[in-house]
Amino acid sequence: MKKVLMSVAAAAAISSLAMAGGDIAPVAPAPVDNWSGFYIGAQAGYNWGDADVKGTGAYQGYTADSIDVDGGVAGIYAGYNWLLDNGFLFGIEGEWNYVDGDGSGTFVDNTGANTAYSAKVSQDWDASLRLRAGMVVNDNYLFYVTGGAAWAKVGLDVYNGGTKIASDSQTMAGWTIGAGIEMVLTENLHARLQYRYTDYGSDHFSDQRYTGKVDYNAHMVTLGLSYRF
Repeated sequence: MKKVLMSVAAAAAISSLAMAGGDIAPVAPAPVDNWSGFYIGAQAGYNWGDADVKGTGAYQGYTADSIDVDGGVAGIYAGYNWLLDNGFLFGIEGEWNYVDGDGSGTFVDNTGANTAYSAKVSQDWDASLRLRAGMVVNDNYLFYVTGGAAWAKVGLDVYNGGTKIASDSQTMAGWTIGAGIEMVLTENLHARLQYRYTDYGSDHFSDQRYTGKVDYNAHMVTLGLSYRF
């Protein structure tokens, strides 16, 4: 009986506060979580790279700088997100892209004069493993930054007077950083626009007729569509 009387009294007190104009703080609705969990997607875009080729050994002093390695990309990505109550999101993502990019340049000698030699640099694919962090706005928009490790398959062909004299390819490794915006289309479908800059470092290329080193970096812009499980 005592508990019943206390409950009635409490209800009466709350009612009195409401009638007197007392303010009761509203309970904020829980944020809509269209973000946490696994997702997988496909994307397409454009890649533009810059390569510097420097000869070594018998080709010491022969350089071909600022070769534009441009072309289209198409790939897949997958990852996992965690959304916190304050709207902050972090996650991990893996990405692989086919890259149809190449470019050519002329070797110059120690004096800066053009030679009969030229280099063709190509990129066949790009892969990365990255962290993502950002803020979800209005439950439907994510603004994020991303960064991590990256790899690329890069090829080098060397020509003398138009005749190929050497060819080699290497898997180069480096780091990548970027940013993007992602939006909710439906409960499970998301679309995004992403930019990444990648520095793949440098690697040695050689066969029996040529030895050299390639320094390579690239920019990539992609538009993607993903499904969240």
